[in-house]
Amino acid sequence: MITLQPAARSVIAGGAVSMEASAVGVPAPSYQWRKNGAPLSGATNAVLSLSAAQVADAGAYDVVISNSAGSVTSSTAALRVAARSYAGVYFGTFASGQGSLALLVGEDNSGSMLGFVSGSSIPVIGQSFTVNDSGAFSFAQSSGVSLVVAGTIAADGSVTGTTGGTVSVSFSANRASAGATQILAGLYKAGAAASGASAQIIVGPDGRAFALVTAGTSADGASGSVTTSGAVSVTTSRNVVTAAINASTGLLTGSVAGAINATLAGGGESALGLQRLVNISTRARVGSGDGVAIAGFVIAGEESKPVLIRAVGPTLGAAPFNVPGVLAAPRLELFRGAASLAVNSGIATDRAAIDAAGRQAGAFALGSAGTDAAILTTLAPGNYTAQVSGTSGAAGIALIEVYDLSTTAAGQKMLNIATRASAGSGDNTLIAGFVVPAGASKRVLVRAVGPGLTLFGVTGVLAQPVLQLQSGATIVAQNTNWTTSADRDAITAGSSQSGAFALSAGDSALIATLAPGNYTVLVTGTGGTSGIALVEVYELP
Repeated sequence: MITLQPAARSVIAGGAVSMEASAVGVPAPSYQWRKNGAPLSGATNAVLSLSAAQVADAGAYDVVISNSAGSVTSSTAALRVAARSYAGVYFGTFASGQGSLALLVGEDNSGSMLGFVSGSSIPVIGQSFTVNDSGAFSFAQSSGVSLVVAGTIAADGSVTGTTGGTVSVSFSANRASAGATQILAGLYKAGAAASGASAQIIVGPDGRAFALVTAGTSADGASGSVTTSGAVSVTTSRNVVTAAINASTGLLTGSVAGAINATLAGGGESALGLQRLVNISTRARVGSGDGVAIAGFVIAGEESKPVLIRAVGPTLGAAPFNVPGVLAAPRLELFRGAASLAVNSGIATDRAAIDAAGRQAGAFALGSAGTDAAILTTLAPGNYTAQVSGTSGAAGIALIEVYDLSTTAAGQKMLNIATRASAGSGDNTLIAGFVVPAGASKRVLVRAVGPGLTLFGVTGVLAQPVLQLQSGATIVAQNTNWTTSADRDAITAGSSQSGAFALSAGDSALIATLAPGNYTVLVTGTGGTSGIALVEVYELP
């Protein structure tokens, strides 16, 4: 079984780069790396290293892993070798005094651009585009307004370009020189606690900064300054943006005051890349047919993760929980696509390992009877569903939990809880829980889908979900029908970014930026109604 897939890499010509894969098997497997399908001479280790990559080394790489039992081929990973580097921060303006912009290019020539065309009140947001060997870049922006942006970075560090679509305007910029704020340079993202308001800030090495803020259909942005202590100050014609960056942690706190008012929390790309949702759980009434509870989750990154999945019924009915009407004998089945990976209807066999994993995850202890269900396994990156039903079609309340047992690593995370189950009132309320661990605040999209499920052939759906996000007993945010939300456009954009299907009228959704802590999502029906609903929590960039 492959436990680590090779990942795409980018490097400047002459630089060192490596790809890695690993697998478990008996006897121990051997490795043969390939480029564009052809074996590479001498490339027979788990790690493929190039000490000085050249443009000709670019291509599609994979590795064949074999032992006497057979062979498997890894996923394909692209290696990009750029002829030259355009890394740096660039500040500039749109023609005729129509606003300002900032461009950030990373060491691998990946780019991010923020701008605000003040004459038209249009934000410009481009992320994860590539600057090619001749310095050219382009990206299309479809959220909110339709724009196509194209530009070129010259050898002397000057930038020229144009926008097309909703607004056509030229722009120019220049690379910022190294200076006293070099250690702070980068892209920072932050959001508001109880709304979809957000800010993105590009900080330069020379004491300059650019901030773009959005709230609902409103946007604003301008250039400003940053001090060596990390104090950001940007004043526009309508707003004042202030922020404080902690250089040692990469975290940011701040506020926007004026036409847009919000308190912000976030951080730089490295700090946010390490943050993840953990201890994902959902409590619901489990039935049969469409009433079976289905929890979906995604493992992102390159490496396999140890995961503990639990379907808790009997333990919920005992002290200290004392939940009435629990599912007496949960049956838990794990799927990847249509393939069943594991089934469990009781934890007696693996009890010691499951209990140890539960203690590691900080989960409550399961009852001594051993009639709850659990699966302890290692899963490769991908999409998974855990289905919980009752033995012989029995119904009752159950808690579905998915715990990530791995250590924190950038880009390696479990994200996107999505549970479909019956939602009602009282003890039949559909309740999802998750934890934002210590570190950076996390921006999330929370959705309660009822009418939208009819497009997938689900019957008996909850006609009008009521969505409530809580921290303890405190209501953080709530929504009934996303189409009436001030964050409607941000919800649409966030759903698209997350790869989620489009919502229907009558579904509910909200966006919030959450400080570290424990959170619950409650889904009920208006007027005490009940039906099948899908509760989802997505991480947002």
